[in-house]
Amino acid sequence: MDGYTLTKEWFAFASKETDCTPMHTATYMLLVEMNNQTGWTEDFEAEMRAMKKILRMSRRTLKTVLDDFENWQIIKTIPAKNQYQKMRIALSHFAYAKSAIAKNAYAKSDKANQSAYAHFAQANCAALYNNKINNNKNSGENAPARTREEILKNNFFLENAEADAFQEKKKTCAQKRKEDFRRSVLAFPQYPDEMLEDFFGYWSETNEQGVMRFELQPTWSTAYRLDKWIKKEKRMQDEQTVRKLQAATGYHSDENLDYSVPL
Repeated sequence: MDGYTLTKEWFAFASKETDCTPMHTATYMLLVEMNNQTGWTEDFEAEMRAMKKILRMSRRTLKTVLDDFENWQIIKTIPAKNQYQKMRIALSHFAYAKSAIAKNAYAKSDKANQSAYAHFAQANCAALYNNKINNNKNSGENAPARTREEILKNNFFLENAEADAFQEKKKTCAQKRKEDFRRSVLAFPQYPDEMLEDFFGYWSETNEQGVMRFELQPTWSTAYRLDKWIKKEKRMQDEQTVRKLQAATGYHSDENLDYSVPL
């Protein structure tokens, strides 16, 4: 872990995170510098009063920023045990940043989806209960005590239903993002189809968190990247042609030319 890597990956994360503000950037840069001064220890002391003075922030604002970092898993705070000790902060490795971009993209839409699915699961619990009551009535039996409460409080069922819904939504979202990216690439018919397929295959490669390679770039323009791609391909083809000619003729540099012989 070093300052250059953390700074570079912070700005890559900040460009994707819509809730990130200049206050977050200033605070994070201060934390990186403080950790640098301690020789990149696992955690370091952080005094709120000194940080407020440097950042020109109120205690409340600084506390909100640090809470955001904690929620984004950027830092881990270790509260002081008493008034004579200072709070300690541990900077997280930025491995999370590649997944946080995608995770934050799902979070807002999935919240409503999970809530709806929970209501659906609860309705199914109620249906199971009513069905059991009817069966008991038909058989002349009384409904067992607390059956409804036990079914509606079946957290295992509800939690698994929500988890399944979230994973399905996440998978659908990843597929849609990939399809959208493919359409954006194929929207340039002036380039050869084979080149577009190679371009899409390279930049749509995903990591362990399901984030595509192009989504990890701080900035992205499909048109600009395609132009660079075809220029690079042409340059490589030209270099390959030159090497073949040199191998066929034996001329590898101007040293082999005899300038005394007229052309």
